[in-house]
Amino acid sequence: MSGKAVSHTQSSKTAPSDANHPLQKPADYDMVDSEKDLAHFQPLRDILTSCHKILFRRYQKSDKAAMRHQKHHKYLTIIAAVCGAIAVLFAIVQLSRFFLFPWPVWVEALAALITFVAVILGLEQSRHPHWLLERHKAERCRFLKFRAIIDPALWTEDTSVRVHWEQHLQNKVNEIKRLTRHSLHELLERHEVSDIPHGLSQCVIKEDELKALVDYFKEKRICYQMDYFDNRAKSRKKINAYTQKLPPLLFFLSIVAVFSHFVIDIFFKSVHGIHSVGVILIVLAASFPVIGAGIRTLRSAHEFARLASLFRAKYNALKRIDDALDEMMKKNAAVENKTEQVLHTLWQCEQFLEDEHYEWLRLMLEAEWYG
Repeated sequence: MSGKAVSHTQSSKTAPSDANHPLQKPADYDMVDSEKDLAHFQPLRDILTSCHKILFRRYQKSDKAAMRHQKHHKYLTIIAAVCGAIAVLFAIVQLSRFFLFPWPVWVEALAALITFVAVILGLEQSRHPHWLLERHKAERCRFLKFRAIIDPALWTEDTSVRVHWEQHLQNKVNEIKRLTRHSLHELLERHEVSDIPHGLSQCVIKEDELKALVDYFKEKRICYQMDYFDNRAKSRKKINAYTQKLPPLLFFLSIVAVFSHFVIDIFFKSVHGIHSVGVILIVLAASFPVIGAGIRTLRSAHEFARLASLFRAKYNALKRIDDALDEMMKKNAAVENKTEQVLHTLWQCEQFLEDEHYEWLRLMLEAEWYG
């Protein structure tokens, strides 16, 4: 996730994840249940309270760490691209000999030094992707929560199951806590589709409980993630539209500058003062590709086009799941007949979001941050 909310979400997600998506709801809306929420979804109160007690502290710690590391990573890539381009541009400008003062040399040196430091720090973070690790930990907590509320074992009449379930959840949190940055690639290699849980048809769920479960899942999980994916897709598409045409345009302008210099040098060589114009054109011809390279570095580091397409596809997939749940709940069938189908659909939704997160994680680990 995506981003902060799943992936990146990067988001936070955010993406991967991505943390700062423009939602009106709080960034941890799906992980925090207020007293109003618990009262509204009363049949889920005990399960949600247990999940919050066991999961939230681990989630909050990883979520904050992920946002902090992601912000550092973002700033470092921007600084490296911008200052690197400035350093090369001022080196080119010095060749024109238009400036008799030494300040272009100092600007070039300072920009080059900043670029060097930013690249070294950025490469260090690329080798040790703290923010991807912390984002993964936070998303694992999300998966545990929403897997828990659709666990068939909790929807039986055997009350003793709750104690074993809480211990199992605590063990999973301890596993998440022990994860290290070196575990990410291994996790990706051994990630598999989870088996469909047994006992779906034996679940004892009343009509009001099933409705509360579906309403909660739709509001806190599906619609929240749909908003996240929709906003991310729009923002990435907009940034991609603004930046994808610039490198080819700058290359074209460089060719125009070279051709103009050629024309001036052949046909207007004797014109007074034309030499200065020719030098300016050469400087521009060398500068435009440098600016284009800086833009390509930012694009390769953030994968705007690919992420926009992925986020839109994820949004459409969740929309289909949301519509399917609406159709199921509208049927005039007995609750026993609805339960298995609804729980199976919710399980498929969670599996889809989990697969999406791992897909985002692979994309971010393979991104060329300083290509």
